[in-house]
Amino acid sequence: MNKDYYAFLEKLDNFYKCPQSLEVHLKAKWERHKYICVFGVGNVGRYTAKALRSYGFRVDYYCDNDSRKWGQVYDSIKCLSLEELEQIKEQTLVIICGRAYQDIFRQLSVLDYPHLDRIFINKFAVHEYLLQNTKEYIVDRVNKVLEICADEQSEKVFLRIISEWLNYESGDLGDICRYDQYFCEDILVWENNEVFIDCGAYDGDTLREFLRVREDRFKKMILFELSSKNYNRLMENISLLPENMKNKIETHNQGVSSKQEVIFYEELDEGCSTGSPGTERGSLTTIDSVCGDENVTYIKMDIEGSEMDALDGAKKCILRNKPKLAVCLYHKPQDMWEIPLYIKQMIPEYKIYLRHHTDLLNETVCYAVI
Repeated sequence: MNKDYYAFLEKLDNFYKCPQSLEVHLKAKWERHKYICVFGVGNVGRYTAKALRSYGFRVDYYCDNDSRKWGQVYDSIKCLSLEELEQIKEQTLVIICGRAYQDIFRQLSVLDYPHLDRIFINKFAVHEYLLQNTKEYIVDRVNKVLEICADEQSEKVFLRIISEWLNYESGDLGDICRYDQYFCEDILVWENNEVFIDCGAYDGDTLREFLRVREDRFKKMILFELSSKNYNRLMENISLLPENMKNKIETHNQGVSSKQEVIFYEELDEGCSTGSPGTERGSLTTIDSVCGDENVTYIKMDIEGSEMDALDGAKKCILRNKPKLAVCLYHKPQDMWEIPLYIKQMIPEYKIYLRHHTDLLNETVCYAVI
């Protein structure tokens, strides 16, 4: 085992010697500040503020570099101008949110902001999960995943993510981040007649990248998107494509799972969640029922924690075609091992690769290829 593994074991041992919830740690750290400001009124910032409030933290203000947002109220929180924030910076903890963390950190550091921080919101669920399980169980799961990793980079990514779980502070994962999500040239090999299934198609962001890479060199795309709001945007974007591409794209305003059913879901800024009751009515289906005998070559899943159910509902398709897989692991802590181990158990010939695609604690993807 390498030094990263032994460093992880030491960190895990220290975590379980004196376990503490993340809420307790952060409240002790943040309570001395008069104001708490979330910097960034994009999807990440608003999601962070909402989550912090649900855990009992106060969020007094937003701030943003976009002057159009100054003075506006989002989620009952006012967005300050940079000048207004400057006036109270000595009394304010500024939590930087978004994918431009390093740029904003440098910007505010130059202006002598004394209290800057960041928080990976999914760490709340991670710490709850760790506290519900034993150190021995975590070590066993980690070892089993390391055994099936196909290369050293996968081992490095995996240990770096799990080690970050154990930190009460939120660090920078830029050292393992790469910006080729779902299209890793060192892992994926393209076929002339690609049949690509996109589970969680959003507004067509992965579709656009697929077309950039493959142009019209594919047989078919089958896109699933549960959110009606996002599905409408997806259809608008598809309508702008050339006919030779548009005619090879099949869409479904449905989510994917292990069975067909009608559900109620919650609309989110960038997607939707089926994990808690919502007001929007939608339907779930399975890849096996939709795709039938289609010779599927590539399946991508980013579906807010429903990945395990969707894999179960695609089992016949996967066993028959052995397609390339790209499955997100970051929505639930247990997915970090349950998904890779499930895939490897289903088809032992699969080579398992793990890659991370942001400097945040999300967009970790399991790739499986023959």
